[in-house]
Amino acid sequence: MEENFVVGVIQELCEALSADQIDYCHWKSNAAIDRSASGENDLDLLVNRDNLQKFTQIIDRLGFKQAHEQPMHRIPGVLDYYGYDRDANLLIHIHVHCQLVFGHDATKNYHIPIEGPYLASASQNGLFRVPSVEFELIILVIRMILKHYTWDTFLLHQGKLSFSEKFELNYLVKRASGPSMYAILREHLPFIDPLLFQTCLQFLQSGSTVSDRIWVGQRLIGCLEAYARRPHLVDAGLKIWRRVAWSLERRVFRNRGRKKMNNGGLLVAIVGGDGAGKTTAINELYQWISEDFEVYRFHMGKHNMWYRKEKN
Repeated sequence: MEENFVVGVIQELCEALSADQIDYCHWKSNAAIDRSASGENDLDLLVNRDNLQKFTQIIDRLGFKQAHEQPMHRIPGVLDYYGYDRDANLLIHIHVHCQLVFGHDATKNYHIPIEGPYLASASQNGLFRVPSVEFELIILVIRMILKHYTWDTFLLHQGKLSFSEKFELNYLVKRASGPSMYAILREHLPFIDPLLFQTCLQFLQSGSTVSDRIWVGQRLIGCLEAYARRPHLVDAGLKIWRRVAWSLERRVFRNRGRKKMNNGGLLVAIVGGDGAGKTTAINELYQWISEDFEVYRFHMGKHNMWYRKEKN
């Protein structure tokens, strides 16, 4: 795909959000925002809850359809929408976040109510509105510590940042202003000790012993206790159980946790004579759509029509 390519429907979406003055931002992974514009990455948009109705009217007008995860995979405050761009032949997936929810992917146990200040820090940066670099870095550090630096994540062999996470961290560190970042911490997240935050950032950048990483993770969890949906021990047990259950779903029951459309879906019939390529078309369509959605194939059999010539 050519450099700086923008999918048409994403261009239309951003222009409509700007025209209607929707309070939103592309809230994470802005180090790779070109991939979001080209449809290679999902769009993670934080939308002011007061603007949510107008936002959904816009994406409905652009042909996006809402889907939902299976109950075990749902994240509170997140809606999923899919749209199709005919020119690019791409399905576009939008995660619409109404609130900032953090933690391990299996539980997302923490909600820090700072959506207002986070959106207020955003400004137009090319196609999308994006938050201030300093605010985004603070949120990334919190997310990465909760996701990787706890004793239970080490038991699950998930105690290291991925290549893309390291790239995003370095991208933001190079661009962030230290004084501005700590001013945001003091004003909007006073429950996090600046020295603790500095240690978290240092450990994420340079590495440390496993015991040190678990220690700093437990310290941060203690700071966020008031914003947890469930106690840490309960969350850890749920996290481990869900990882085992999801593995069984995929490997034993061949269930990949695909989504279902809110409107009940669509029936597609492919008909034709023998040798017309029906099986090939069905298999290709199934392979494409089943990457994201639950799809069922049915063979309806052959229908023979007999005609009787009426006697004159």
